[in-house]
Amino acid sequence: MAQFVTRLLPLLLWLAAAAGGGCRTAGSDLSAPAEWTPIAAEPVVVARGGAVLPVVTDELPRHRWAAMFLAGVIGETCGQRPEVLVVQAGRDCGLTQALFVGGDGREPADEGFRVVARDGCVRFSGRADYAVFDWCERALGFRYYCPEGRCAERRTEIVVPAVDYADRPVYEHRRLGGDRPWARFAKEGSVHRGGVAVHAPHGWHREAQVKAEHPEIFENGITPMLCYGNPATLAYYQRRIDRHIAGVEDSGGIVDSRRKVVTVSPWDAPVRCGCKWCRTQYAYGGDAADRASPVVWGGFLPRLSAWLKETHPDYLISFLPYWNACGVPWKSDPVLADNCEAEVCTMPGLALLKDEPCRVREETILRDWRSLTGRKVLSWHYGCWPQERTSAPYVFGRTIRRHCRDMRDVACGTFICGGADDPRLALSMYVWMKCLWNPELDVEAVYDGFARRMFGPAERPMRKLIDLQETCWNRRWTSTECTYRNVFETSYPRADVERMRALLQAAEAAARAANDEDSLRRVGWYASGFRRFFAESDALAERLETTGRLGFAVRPGETNEMVRAREVFSPRPWVRTTVVTRADRRAGELALTVRCDDPAAAKMDFTTIDHDAVWGDDSVTFVFEEAGGVRAAKVYKDGSVEGVRGETWLSAAVTHDKSGWTVTARVRLTAASRARGFARGNVCRWRVGDRRQPVAARVNGSRYEHCRLCTCYTRPDGDPAALVDFLLEPEREGECK
Repeated sequence: MAQFVTRLLPLLLWLAAAAGGGCRTAGSDLSAPAEWTPIAAEPVVVARGGAVLPVVTDELPRHRWAAMFLAGVIGETCGQRPEVLVVQAGRDCGLTQALFVGGDGREPADEGFRVVARDGCVRFSGRADYAVFDWCERALGFRYYCPEGRCAERRTEIVVPAVDYADRPVYEHRRLGGDRPWARFAKEGSVHRGGVAVHAPHGWHREAQVKAEHPEIFENGITPMLCYGNPATLAYYQRRIDRHIAGVEDSGGIVDSRRKVVTVSPWDAPVRCGCKWCRTQYAYGGDAADRASPVVWGGFLPRLSAWLKETHPDYLISFLPYWNACGVPWKSDPVLADNCEAEVCTMPGLALLKDEPCRVREETILRDWRSLTGRKVLSWHYGCWPQERTSAPYVFGRTIRRHCRDMRDVACGTFICGGADDPRLALSMYVWMKCLWNPELDVEAVYDGFARRMFGPAERPMRKLIDLQETCWNRRWTSTECTYRNVFETSYPRADVERMRALLQAAEAAARAANDEDSLRRVGWYASGFRRFFAESDALAERLETTGRLGFAVRPGETNEMVRAREVFSPRPWVRTTVVTRADRRAGELALTVRCDDPAAAKMDFTTIDHDAVWGDDSVTFVFEEAGGVRAAKVYKDGSVEGVRGETWLSAAVTHDKSGWTVTARVRLTAASRARGFARGNVCRWRVGDRRQPVAARVNGSRYEHCRLCTCYTRPDGDPAALVDFLLEPEREGECK
């Protein structure tokens, strides 16, 4: 703490002096730079009385982009856009007073930068683009929160105090998927050597010769996933590495010769190989996220690392703990050479680390891999989770800061996957990028500045709204699933939803009363992130008031149509799915007939399922309540069943015709269901149709679609709040026999 105060004090003194000298300053929503030295010299006049310093840069694309950006910010601030001069690297432009961006045309070895303002000019060096972006914030008060959040402090002149300061990032890898100007401005970047070529090898399963000569290297002989337990897979992996490094054959993505990195990355699916080599290695106790770790990391990885250390000692293995192979090998101690780093991809999404059990579990995984490899891990976090699984307008800046503070000695950085373009996540994404640069960020001050700069006269209600969004989100859940009860009962009950609605209305009214069009537009943009949330809350509340619960009763012999699983605004599906039940309490079974209409049925192959499909193939999922939770089984269009192990509780058969396909299933009833006269469950359909056909060959209306018999709009099919009551009284005695 003392060290932090020592670093911060010169900055605060400079800010105080600057405030009295004509330079409107940034405030406490920026973290302190690593080095800060005020200079006893005249302030630098950047713009005054129609004159503005020119911007001089070299030809390096990154420097040119920053120079143009700087000119734009100055123009927005004082209405005078400076001239941008591009000169050859190292060439003297002949100017002594200017804003100099770079100049040497070189890429620095690290991401540190320096800003020196004195003698009538400002010089940006090192990572000069970062220096420009930082100075725009500190000296000009400019903020770039998101595409809709470009905020300039307008004034007639720009005068900045003389200063010499430098900074560098705490985390060396700070990546957000996609190329976004606001993320560039937040100093997105990386100097980290490692990182996987995700899900490599990318095309071995499509190489005819490989599939013909080495079918044993693929999981169960058919999928893109490798069979990591088979010694033949390791041998072939080594062969492709050797041939790639020798320049004989491309490796299919597993070797990066420029960075000297070898990737080990399972396909985008759980590891489920059942061959003789793999099935004895699975761990069947404890967390499901660890079960395949002994197969991939306990067996395959140590042998590969030892071989690579001997044959190609200058190469690094970057590997991806993922899906059900996230944990360190189950109760084992594999010996790894010192040439391995983990890029860990756990899946709840950082926002769910708000709950202590989830946070401890996920951060323990990172620490375990750090300990095992002896290297800092590279974390892969999901911004799009749980954003894709809930309409909740959550804010989680406090969780971000705590995680970044706790992991600074464990992780070398983060790749953030998805979510950046959702209005609900704009503020949190900004905080995330800032905390990766320096986790000693005053998040509450960021919220204050965001509300003030973005919403002007609507600042007060919007600041209250932001606090309510995060405070409600941080309420403790009973599980990490975005279920109805967690989201709409625990985090955002109706009283808080109505408070949010009222605050947005108050903000709109304040902006309208002040005749502030920019603030009114931004309030409307921010409110767009609540539209679905409000609609779902209203719809669920209405159903609860009408029926007392979300589910309903399904009587034997009645035809019940499915609705779209997550679309509150247009619940009618593109294609029809119906469910009819027959029940017999004496027989102890519930029979369900699910008819799946499909205009693409004539073009569909019902003999196999597509193992290459990231999001799965056509299927019907049956969910039924059991003591302490739910059980689920998925029936694919080829008749295969997934999710039934040990004692079989469900059996199913599939038939098809030119207009669709039908699943006939029998569910064994629990004793509790038989005693009370109904079974509680749900039926869900995932439709692909002929989506994998060429566009010209697809049947009209053939689109992905997710439907349920009963829904409460959340992602999990097994949400216990949306189960219906399947009545067991049969129309005729012994009907299910």
